[in-house]
Amino acid sequence: MKNIFKLVILSLLILLFTGCARTLPIHDVENQAVNYKLSIDKVEKAILQAGIDKGWVMSVVEPGRIKAYVLVRHHKAEVVITYDEKSYSITYEDSLNLLYENGKIHRNYNKWVALLDRQIQLNLSAAA
Repeated sequence: MKNIFKLVILSLLILLFTGCARTLPIHDVENQAVNYKLSIDKVEKAILQAGIDKGWVMSVVEPGRIKAYVLVRHHKAEVVITYDEKSYSITYEDSLNLLYENGKIHRNYNKWVALLDRQIQLNLSAAA
């Protein structure tokens, strides 16, 4: 009976630790299609508003290129968003306190980028 109990506890611990990986490979959004006929100015506006809506600080570096960062408690994520009338990409630039190492980062980074991407899609749809 003791051996079965130990086996169950060990199995649960293994599941707990493998299911709770803190870092994951960085997920960049690459060439996400702009499925609407919009000017580059409208695409830029949709991206900027999406960032603001999700708490990102957005800065246009040049036409077709935005630098953005988000601060969550003591964590900072920085991305570069490139775009034109047909597509956009969100690429990891830098981070602070997000356990970045060898192309892996805290899993929350990917969630933040996914939420930003989803909001950009919603804003593009609204602009069409």
